[in-house]
Amino acid sequence: MSLPIWIQRQRAPITLAVCAGLVAASLFFFFSTGSGINALTFNVDWLEKPWTLLVYPFAFSGAGGVFALISTLLLLAWMVFTCGSVERDLGTSKFGVLLLTMTVLPALLVYGGMRLSGSGFGVMGPYFPIAGISVIWALRNPNFQLNLFGILPLTAKILAILIVAGTFFLYGFGNLILGVAAILYFILSWAIATNRIPFFLYASAPDVKVTKAQKVREEAYLADAARRLHEREETERLRKLFERSGIDDK
Repeated sequence: MSLPIWIQRQRAPITLAVCAGLVAASLFFFFSTGSGINALTFNVDWLEKPWTLLVYPFAFSGAGGVFALISTLLLLAWMVFTCGSVERDLGTSKFGVLLLTMTVLPALLVYGGMRLSGSGFGVMGPYFPIAGISVIWALRNPNFQLNLFGILPLTAKILAILIVAGTFFLYGFGNLILGVAAILYFILSWAIATNRIPFFLYASAPDVKVTKAQKVREEAYLADAARRLHEREETERLRKLFERSGIDDK
């Protein structure tokens, strides 16, 4: 399959464009030995560099060393899989708004955490938007089976919990306020995944877990339908039997 056909089949132009941008950024910062990456990094003085609120995901160097290269390839594959799925479900225009929101909102929340805690933590790389969208995908497909690192089986629902917990410990280690600020935006991920925001309504229904009460109602409905079907069949059998007996009398 040629590359243009593969790209067309993905039906996720924004996701693929972001992937291409990350590859370009990685190559640039690799060959420039990281020169200029601070100009894209979001930190406490972002008001002096307002563009960093939008472009910090591209403050990313994933081509330095074998481990970094493998990690980047896995990240890109994950983006095509999860972000591409969400983009196809929402539509490209709504996904663009979602991506922008998942970029700006967590950065502002972390900025608030930095101001409250007095820390000067910088934000760089695509972790926040990808994590937020990954949680949306996971909550939409909670029973999807995954193999973490190719060996540890888990469901997408467990993965969502691990992403939230990992984000808290990543940013909150030694700074509880910053950790809480970093995970607040996952509330939006949950709201979008459960179709609670009209603008981000999905075209397809989410993969939701059936409750015990719903299962009981469904079983009662099926039992009632089976009973009615049996009654109709019995009525039809008696009618034919009656008609046949009338013919025999003649």
